Amino acid sequence: MLSILFVDDETALLKVAKISLEQTGGFCIDTSVSASVAIRKLETTPYDAIVSGHRMPDIDSVALVKFIRSRYGRLPFILVADTGTEEVAREALNAGADFYLRKQRDAKDQSAELEHIIRQAVMRRQEDEGKPGGFFCGSQDSPGPKTAVDQLRWCASYTDQNPDPVIEIDLNKEILTANPAGITCLKNLHMPENPAAFLPPDIDAIIQSLTAGKIPVLYREVPVGDALFEESLILSPDGLALRIYAHDITRWVRMIHALEQANRKMSRLTGITRHDIKNKLTGVLGYIELAIESTGDPALVEYLGRAESSATAIRHQVDFTKDYENLGSNVPSWGEVSAIIADVKKRLDPVAISIKDQSAGISIYADSLFSQVLFDLMDNSLRHGGHVTGICISGQMTAAGYVLVYEDDGVGIPEDKKEKIFNRVVDRRSGIGLFLVREILSITGITIKENGTPGKGARFEISVPKNGYRIDQEKISP
Repeated sequence: MLSILFVDDETALLKVAKISLEQTGGFCIDTSVSASVAIRKLETTPYDAIVSGHRMPDIDSVALVKFIRSRYGRLPFILVADTGTEEVAREALNAGADFYLRKQRDAKDQSAELEHIIRQAVMRRQEDEGKPGGFFCGSQDSPGPKTAVDQLRWCASYTDQNPDPVIEIDLNKEILTANPAGITCLKNLHMPENPAAFLPPDIDAIIQSLTAGKIPVLYREVPVGDALFEESLILSPDGLALRIYAHDITRWVRMIHALEQANRKMSRLTGITRHDIKNKLTGVLGYIELAIESTGDPALVEYLGRAESSATAIRHQVDFTKDYENLGSNVPSWGEVSAIIADVKKRLDPVAISIKDQSAGISIYADSLFSQVLFDLMDNSLRHGGHVTGICISGQMTAAGYVLVYEDDGVGIPEDKKEKIFNRVVDRRSGIGLFLVREILSITGITIKENGTPGKGARFEISVPKNGYRIDQEKISP
């Protein structure tokens, strides 16, 4: 996931860009309405790219890009400016900006194009790390345009220069244009050179949704021959055509499938091994019990008792591996916290307890076992919290990301056990244990700690990194 800092004094543009780009699942957008605030953020937070408008209350984009180049080297910098600011664009490009994107009338329409520009800028930086130049529009030494005027022309022809397929169709689904990359992809796939192959099966419904203004951009995964493409679809600025930006994700999908298959094979092997070990242990424990009953020697009984305890501990260890092997076996995904809480409540024993959910509109990126995390926290409250009558789950944004707070009104946790409760315990009777709770969360960089007041209830703070949460403002209660 790419972390992007978007700087502009137009708050509406920032909001639309943040929502549109983060909906792709590939971006975490941090925003700033001034260059000075952006500079302070750069001192403490690493970003993959900077997107900036031109006119800001303190310094303009040219001064900002000069600062970026002097302090942060080849960190990708993309200028988004109004039509008529070509002179400014030339100055910014000469100062080291990598792209110049003309600001469209409707900010929603340019989100998909901006998405691809960001990806290409970051990719080029990664490929050319340590080499002079190597960006689309930034360096005078790059193999592209040599003058500022040429740079502007080259950036204006971004569609043709885009290494990914870009197709434009009218509202009747007639092909208007297709860039060279799209035709090349079809050739490489040994398919007819007809760009219509990139149209999603539900293209009619997509056109209807976009023209109705229900959503600014739609995303689809579309099979094209033997390949799979991730596509972003938006209306053109005049609303008379549909633009399709495609990105080949075949290799990524195949890698995921290969990992899933390897995990399934490993899980099957460990499952068979675990079953065989438990069968052998059952025999061992049976023979030990018979031996204890067959002897009157106190010393031998003591030795056999110790052997029995060790064999029982081994069985618990084997059971523990069953829980642990499931960690990371599935690809993490976005999950709406409120929906997960509602599902977990159905799994709890019916008791006189109130569960208050104040997490509406919050989604987090976590392992598929995240629902088990919330279940185990609630189950622990019921089993160990004493007189728990209420549980509340809330949250708040922080400078580092988002903190999801789980609280109950039970007896709380003593100060000397706040960290020990996360230690590995293998002789538990139920649940996955707080050790595995912490392990599950750590897969996507989420941390958990307990900082409640003893005697007043437990309080678990689940800290989600910046790129690991989303907020749907429409679902948040006023």
